[in-house]
Amino acid sequence: MSDFQDVPNRNSGLSNALRESTDDMKSFQKYPRWAAVGILVVALLSLMHLAAEPEKKGVGAHAAAENASVEAAPIAKKQGGEDTAEDAKRSAGVERDFEIVPGVKLTMCWIPAGEFVMGNSQAKDATPYSVKITKGFWLSQTEVTQAQWQAIMGNNPSHFKGRDLPVECVSWNDIYGNEERTGGFLGKLNQRHPKGGRFDLPTEAQWEYACGAGNAEAAEGDLDANAWYDRNSGQKTHPVGQKKSNAWGLHDMLGNVWEWCADWKGDFPKGSVSDPVGADWGTYRVNRGGSWISSGSYCVVANRNYGHPSFAANILGFRVARSAEP
Repeated sequence: MSDFQDVPNRNSGLSNALRESTDDMKSFQKYPRWAAVGILVVALLSLMHLAAEPEKKGVGAHAAAENASVEAAPIAKKQGGEDTAEDAKRSAGVERDFEIVPGVKLTMCWIPAGEFVMGNSQAKDATPYSVKITKGFWLSQTEVTQAQWQAIMGNNPSHFKGRDLPVECVSWNDIYGNEERTGGFLGKLNQRHPKGGRFDLPTEAQWEYACGAGNAEAAEGDLDANAWYDRNSGQKTHPVGQKKSNAWGLHDMLGNVWEWCADWKGDFPKGSVSDPVGADWGTYRVNRGGSWISSGSYCVVANRNYGHPSFAANILGFRVARSAEP
Protein backbone atom coordinates (compact mmCIF):
# COMPACT_ATOMS: atom_id res chain seq x y z
CA MET A 1 0.00 0.00 0.00
CA SER A 2 1.26 3.46 -0.86
CA ASP A 3 1.89 6.25 1.56
CA PHE A 4 2.91 9.60 0.09
CA GLN A 5 5.18 10.13 3.06
CA ASP A 6 7.40 7.46 1.51
CA VAL A 7 7.95 9.58 -1.61
CA PRO A 8 11.42 11.21 -1.83
CA ASN A 9 11.81 14.79 -0.52
CA ARG A 10 12.41 16.19 -4.01
CA ASN A 11 8.60 16.34 -4.40
CA SER A 12 7.50 19.91 -4.92
CA GLY A 13 3.71 19.84 -5.13
CA LEU A 14 0.86 18.73 -7.35
CA SER A 15 -1.21 21.93 -6.91
CA ASN A 16 -4.41 21.20 -8.84
CA ALA A 17 -3.77 17.48 -8.60
CA LEU A 18 -4.21 17.75 -4.87
CA ARG A 19 -7.76 18.97 -5.23
CA GLU A 20 -8.17 15.24 -5.61
CA SER A 21 -7.26 14.85 -1.95
CA THR A 22 -9.38 17.77 -0.71
CA ASP A 23 -12.46 18.08 -2.96
CA ASP A 24 -12.88 14.32 -2.85
CA MET A 25 -12.00 13.76 0.79
CA LYS A 26 -15.09 11.65 1.41
CA SER A 27 -13.56 8.91 -0.73
CA PHE A 28 -10.73 8.54 1.78
CA GLN A 29 -13.09 7.48 4.54
CA LYS A 30 -12.62 3.93 3.30
CA TYR A 31 -8.81 4.18 3.41
CA PRO A 32 -6.63 3.83 6.52
CA ARG A 33 -6.32 7.14 8.31
CA TRP A 34 -2.56 7.31 7.71
CA ALA A 35 -3.15 7.19 3.94
CA ALA A 36 -5.17 10.40 4.08
CA VAL A 37 -2.56 11.97 6.36
CA GLY A 38 0.13 11.13 3.83
CA ILE A 39 -1.75 12.89 1.06
CA LEU A 40 -2.26 15.97 3.20
CA VAL A 41 1.51 16.05 3.81
CA VAL A 42 2.05 16.22 0.05
CA ALA A 43 -0.57 18.97 -0.16
CA LEU A 44 1.39 21.03 2.36
CA LEU A 45 4.55 20.46 0.34
CA SER A 46 2.83 21.80 -2.76
CA LEU A 47 1.87 25.04 -1.03
CA MET A 48 5.54 25.68 -0.27
CA HIS A 49 6.31 25.86 -4.01
CA LEU A 50 3.58 28.14 -5.30
CA ALA A 51 6.15 30.88 -5.78
CA ALA A 52 8.56 28.69 -7.75
CA GLU A 53 10.40 30.45 -10.56
CA PRO A 54 8.91 29.89 -14.04
CA GLU A 55 11.05 28.07 -16.57
CA LYS A 56 11.40 28.10 -20.34
CA LYS A 57 8.76 26.36 -22.38
CA GLY A 58 9.16 22.76 -23.57
CA VAL A 59 7.81 21.24 -26.79
CA GLY A 60 5.96 18.10 -27.76
CA ALA A 61 6.38 15.41 -30.38
CA HIS A 62 5.34 17.53 -33.37
CA ALA A 63 7.54 20.54 -32.65
CA ALA A 64 10.52 18.40 -31.70
CA ALA A 65 10.32 16.61 -35.03
CA GLU A 66 11.81 19.66 -36.76
CA ASN A 67 15.14 18.90 -35.13
CA ALA A 68 15.19 15.23 -36.00
CA SER A 69 16.33 13.39 -39.19
CA VAL A 70 15.75 8.12 -40.48
CA GLU A 71 13.96 6.06 -38.20
CA ALA A 72 15.00 3.99 -35.17
CA ALA A 73 14.73 0.42 -36.36
CA PRO A 74 11.27 -0.97 -35.61
CA ILE A 75 10.82 -4.67 -35.02
CA ALA A 76 8.00 -7.18 -35.46
CA LYS A 77 5.06 -5.30 -36.93
CA LYS A 78 6.98 -3.14 -39.39
CA GLN A 79 10.51 -3.64 -40.62
CA GLY A 80 12.83 -1.31 -42.45
CA GLY A 81 13.80 2.26 -43.04
CA GLU A 82 12.25 5.69 -43.19
CA ASP A 83 8.71 6.86 -42.60
CA THR A 84 7.07 7.91 -45.85
CA ALA A 85 3.92 9.55 -47.17
CA GLU A 86 2.22 6.26 -46.30
CA ASP A 87 2.13 7.49 -42.71
CA ALA A 88 -0.64 9.88 -43.64
CA LYS A 89 -2.73 6.92 -44.84
CA ARG A 90 -1.99 4.64 -41.90
CA SER A 91 -5.04 3.47 -39.97
CA ALA A 92 -5.57 4.62 -36.39
CA GLY A 93 -4.25 2.15 -33.86
CA VAL A 94 -1.76 0.38 -36.12
CA GLU A 95 1.01 -0.94 -33.86
CA ARG A 96 4.77 -0.72 -34.20
CA ASP A 97 7.42 -2.13 -31.88
CA PHE A 98 10.60 -0.13 -31.31
CA GLU A 99 13.54 -1.95 -29.77
CA ILE A 100 14.76 0.73 -27.38
CA VAL A 101 17.67 -1.41 -26.16
CA PRO A 102 18.51 -4.96 -27.25
CA GLY A 103 15.75 -7.23 -26.02
CA VAL A 104 13.48 -4.45 -24.70
CA LYS A 105 10.73 -3.13 -26.93
CA LEU A 106 8.32 -0.21 -26.75
CA THR A 107 5.01 -0.83 -28.53
CA MET A 108 3.46 2.30 -30.02
CA CYS A 109 0.13 2.96 -31.71
CA TRP A 110 -0.45 5.25 -34.66
CA ILE A 111 -2.56 8.35 -33.92
CA PRO A 112 -3.80 9.91 -37.18
CA ALA A 113 -4.17 13.60 -37.92
CA GLY A 114 -7.61 15.03 -37.21
CA GLU A 115 -9.74 17.60 -35.43
CA PHE A 116 -11.61 17.58 -32.14
CA VAL A 117 -13.08 19.86 -29.48
CA MET A 118 -10.71 20.03 -26.53
CA GLY A 119 -11.62 21.11 -23.03
CA ASN A 120 -14.14 20.96 -20.23
CA SER A 121 -16.98 23.48 -20.02
CA GLN A 122 -17.06 23.08 -16.22
CA ALA A 123 -13.42 24.13 -15.74
CA LYS A 124 -12.41 27.81 -15.67
CA ASP A 125 -9.04 27.19 -17.34
CA ALA A 126 -10.24 24.66 -19.93
CA THR A 127 -12.96 26.38 -21.97
CA PRO A 128 -13.66 24.08 -24.95
CA TYR A 129 -12.07 25.10 -28.23
CA SER A 130 -11.44 23.55 -31.64
CA VAL A 131 -8.07 21.82 -32.12
CA LYS A 132 -6.54 20.51 -35.32
CA ILE A 133 -3.79 17.89 -35.09
CA THR A 134 -2.09 18.40 -38.45
CA LYS A 135 0.32 15.44 -38.35
CA GLY A 136 -0.12 11.88 -37.22
CA PHE A 137 2.21 10.61 -34.51
CA TRP A 138 3.06 7.51 -32.52
CA LEU A 139 2.03 7.12 -28.88
CA SER A 140 3.12 4.30 -26.60
CA GLN A 141 0.40 1.72 -26.18
CA THR A 142 0.81 1.75 -22.40
CA GLU A 143 2.46 3.83 -19.74
CA VAL A 144 6.23 3.40 -19.65
CA THR A 145 7.02 0.37 -17.51
CA GLN A 146 9.66 -0.07 -14.86
CA ALA A 147 11.52 -2.53 -17.13
CA GLN A 148 11.64 0.08 -19.92
CA TRP A 149 12.79 2.83 -17.55
CA GLN A 150 15.45 0.57 -16.04
CA ALA A 151 16.74 -0.38 -19.51
CA ILE A 152 17.36 3.28 -20.37
CA MET A 153 18.19 4.84 -16.99
CA GLY A 154 19.77 1.96 -15.06
CA ASN A 155 17.63 2.57 -11.96
CA ASN A 156 14.07 2.15 -10.72
CA PRO A 157 12.67 4.93 -8.50
CA SER A 158 9.18 3.39 -8.23
CA HIS A 159 7.41 2.83 -4.93
CA PHE A 160 5.48 -0.20 -6.17
CA LYS A 161 7.94 -2.67 -7.71
CA GLY A 162 7.37 -4.85 -10.77
CA ARG A 163 8.79 -5.07 -14.31
CA ASP A 164 5.40 -4.59 -15.95
CA LEU A 165 4.08 -2.01 -13.51
CA PRO A 166 4.12 1.62 -14.69
CA VAL A 167 7.21 3.50 -13.57
CA GLU A 168 6.24 6.17 -11.01
CA CYS A 169 7.98 8.55 -8.62
CA VAL A 170 9.45 10.21 -11.73
CA SER A 171 9.29 13.98 -12.17
CA TRP A 172 8.91 15.90 -15.41
CA ASN A 173 12.55 16.91 -14.96
CA ASP A 174 13.59 13.26 -14.62
CA ILE A 175 11.94 12.54 -17.95
CA TYR A 176 13.19 15.59 -19.84
CA GLY A 177 16.56 16.13 -18.17
CA ASN A 178 16.65 19.69 -19.58
CA GLU A 179 14.89 21.82 -22.18
CA GLU A 180 17.08 20.40 -24.98
CA ARG A 181 16.27 16.89 -23.77
CA THR A 182 19.95 15.91 -23.74
CA GLY A 183 19.55 14.36 -20.29
CA GLY A 184 16.89 12.33 -18.52
CA PHE A 185 14.92 9.46 -20.02
CA LEU A 186 14.09 11.22 -23.29
CA GLY A 187 17.62 12.48 -23.81
CA LYS A 188 19.10 9.03 -23.35
CA LEU A 189 16.42 7.40 -25.48
CA ASN A 190 16.96 9.86 -28.34
CA GLN A 191 20.74 9.44 -28.09
CA ARG A 192 20.23 5.74 -28.76
CA HIS A 193 17.92 6.54 -31.72
CA PRO A 194 19.14 9.85 -33.16
CA LYS A 195 17.60 9.56 -36.62
CA GLY A 196 14.05 9.76 -37.93
CA GLY A 197 11.21 10.76 -35.67
CA ARG A 198 11.99 11.94 -32.18
CA PHE A 199 10.73 10.58 -28.86
CA ASP A 200 9.04 13.11 -26.59
CA LEU A 201 6.19 13.57 -24.15
CA PRO A 202 2.86 14.16 -25.88
CA THR A 203 1.50 17.66 -25.81
CA GLU A 204 -1.66 18.07 -23.75
CA ALA A 205 -3.66 18.36 -26.98
CA GLN A 206 -2.11 15.18 -28.39
CA TRP A 207 -2.85 13.38 -25.13
CA GLU A 208 -6.52 14.38 -24.97
CA TYR A 209 -7.02 13.71 -28.68
CA ALA A 210 -5.51 10.22 -28.36
CA CYS A 211 -7.38 9.46 -25.14
CA GLY A 212 -10.77 10.31 -26.64
CA ALA A 213 -9.92 8.36 -29.83
CA GLY A 214 -12.73 10.07 -31.72
CA ASN A 215 -15.38 9.45 -29.04
CA ALA A 216 -14.62 10.63 -25.51
CA GLU A 217 -17.86 9.21 -24.10
CA ALA A 218 -17.02 5.74 -25.40
CA ALA A 219 -13.42 6.08 -24.19
CA GLU A 220 -14.65 6.69 -20.64
CA GLY A 221 -17.41 4.10 -20.89
CA ASP A 222 -17.36 1.41 -18.22
CA LEU A 223 -14.65 2.71 -15.92
CA ASP A 224 -14.21 -0.63 -14.15
CA ALA A 225 -13.40 -2.21 -17.52
CA ASN A 226 -11.19 0.66 -18.71
CA ALA A 227 -9.23 1.91 -15.70
CA TRP A 228 -7.58 1.21 -12.35
CA TYR A 229 -9.01 3.77 -9.92
CA ASP A 230 -9.94 4.04 -6.27
CA ARG A 231 -12.81 1.54 -6.38
CA ASN A 232 -10.95 -1.35 -8.02
CA SER A 233 -7.20 -0.75 -7.66
CA GLY A 234 -6.68 -2.20 -4.20
CA GLN A 235 -4.73 1.02 -3.45
CA LYS A 236 -1.81 0.16 -5.74
CA THR A 237 -0.69 0.28 -9.38
CA HIS A 238 -1.25 -2.68 -11.71
CA PRO A 239 0.64 -4.17 -14.68
CA VAL A 240 0.05 -2.11 -17.80
CA GLY A 241 -2.27 -3.30 -20.54
CA GLN A 242 -4.66 -5.34 -18.40
CA LYS A 243 -7.65 -3.06 -18.87
CA LYS A 244 -9.62 -2.64 -22.08
CA SER A 245 -8.01 -0.43 -24.71
CA ASN A 246 -9.69 2.55 -26.35
CA ALA A 247 -10.65 2.59 -30.04
CA TRP A 248 -7.07 3.39 -31.07
CA GLY A 249 -5.48 0.56 -29.13
CA LEU A 250 -4.21 2.57 -26.14
CA HIS A 251 -4.41 1.07 -22.65
CA ASP A 252 -4.53 2.80 -19.25
CA MET A 253 -5.07 6.30 -20.59
CA LEU A 254 -7.37 6.67 -17.60
CA GLY A 255 -6.30 5.56 -14.13
CA ASN A 256 -3.27 3.58 -12.89
CA VAL A 257 -0.96 6.63 -12.85
CA TRP A 258 -1.32 10.27 -13.89
CA GLU A 259 0.70 10.96 -17.05
CA TRP A 260 3.02 13.92 -17.60
CA CYS A 261 2.52 16.00 -20.75
CA ALA A 262 5.00 18.38 -22.38
CA ASP A 263 3.01 21.59 -21.77
CA TRP A 264 3.20 24.34 -19.23
CA LYS A 265 -0.15 24.75 -17.53
CA GLY A 266 -2.16 27.72 -18.79
CA ASP A 267 -5.67 28.76 -19.80
CA PHE A 268 -6.86 27.35 -23.09
CA PRO A 269 -6.95 29.76 -26.06
CA LYS A 270 -10.12 30.81 -27.84
CA GLY A 271 -11.19 29.98 -31.36
CA SER A 272 -9.51 27.30 -33.46
CA VAL A 273 -5.83 26.32 -33.05
CA SER A 274 -3.58 23.93 -34.91
CA ASP A 275 -1.13 21.82 -32.89
CA PRO A 276 -1.27 23.81 -29.62
CA VAL A 277 1.72 23.39 -27.31
CA GLY A 278 0.44 25.08 -24.16
CA ALA A 279 1.49 28.27 -22.38
CA ASP A 280 4.77 30.00 -23.30
CA TRP A 281 6.05 29.73 -19.72
CA GLY A 282 4.80 28.82 -16.30
CA THR A 283 5.38 27.22 -12.93
CA TYR A 284 3.54 23.92 -13.41
CA ARG A 285 3.51 21.20 -16.04
CA VAL A 286 0.33 19.41 -17.09
CA ASN A 287 -0.48 15.80 -16.27
CA ARG A 288 -3.57 13.85 -17.29
CA GLY A 289 -5.69 10.76 -16.80
CA GLY A 290 -6.13 10.05 -13.10
CA SER A 291 -4.48 7.37 -10.98
CA TRP A 292 -5.02 4.27 -8.86
CA ILE A 293 -6.16 6.46 -5.97
CA SER A 294 -8.39 8.82 -8.00
CA SER A 295 -12.15 8.87 -7.76
CA GLY A 296 -14.02 8.23 -10.98
CA SER A 297 -14.73 11.95 -11.41
CA TYR A 298 -11.02 12.52 -12.06
CA CYS A 299 -10.67 9.66 -14.56
CA VAL A 300 -12.23 11.48 -17.52
CA VAL A 301 -10.79 12.44 -20.88
CA ALA A 302 -10.97 16.22 -20.44
CA ASN A 303 -9.85 16.51 -16.80
CA ARG A 304 -6.68 18.58 -16.31
CA ASN A 305 -4.07 18.25 -13.61
CA TYR A 306 -0.72 19.91 -13.09
CA GLY A 307 2.34 19.76 -10.89
CA HIS A 308 5.71 21.41 -10.41
CA PRO A 309 8.22 19.84 -12.84
CA SER A 310 10.34 18.62 -9.91
CA PHE A 311 7.40 16.79 -8.31
CA ALA A 312 7.51 12.97 -8.15
CA ALA A 313 5.01 10.64 -6.47
CA ASN A 314 3.69 7.10 -6.65
CA ILE A 315 0.60 8.33 -8.51
CA LEU A 316 2.52 9.90 -11.39
CA GLY A 317 4.15 8.38 -14.50
CA PHE A 318 4.14 8.97 -18.26
CA ARG A 319 3.91 7.56 -21.77
CA VAL A 320 6.04 8.43 -24.78
CA ALA A 321 5.11 10.07 -28.09
CA ARG A 322 7.18 9.90 -31.26
CA SER A 323 6.97 12.14 -34.30
CA ALA A 324 6.59 10.33 -37.61
CA GLU A 325 8.65 12.67 -39.80
CA PRO A 326 12.15 14.16 -39.73
